[in-house]
Amino acid sequence: MFSITGQVITVFKAPEGKTKAGENYGGDYRVQVLGELALKNGEVKRELVTLSMPSRWGRELFTAVGSVVTLPVGIMASGNVVKAFIPENTEVPKQGFQRDPKKTFSGDPKP
Repeated sequence: MFSITGQVITVFKAPEGKTKAGENYGGDYRVQVLGELALKNGEVKRELVTLSMPSRWGRELFTAVGSVVTLPVGIMASGNVVKAFIPENTEVPKQGFQRDPKKTFSGDPKP
């Protein structure tokens, strides 16, 4: 399994609706995580990743907005689109998510 470490930017519920064929879509919970990727030239690129997640993760991650966390990630390809998600069978860490003041990103303001 893969993991991603980054700052939790927001947690939200995707809009719900029906397709033209009458099938329901949306309504799942998602989290946006801002991570950093080191480039060959030594620069750092920040990238926003949106992950779908089991609804039971929502409350814990909502309290972690602004925190740097490490999350389990599953990846799948559907056509030309690669989707990232928190696997359904993973458990929320027992200790929850607390802000670690020692973990910051290079773009964070210096004290």
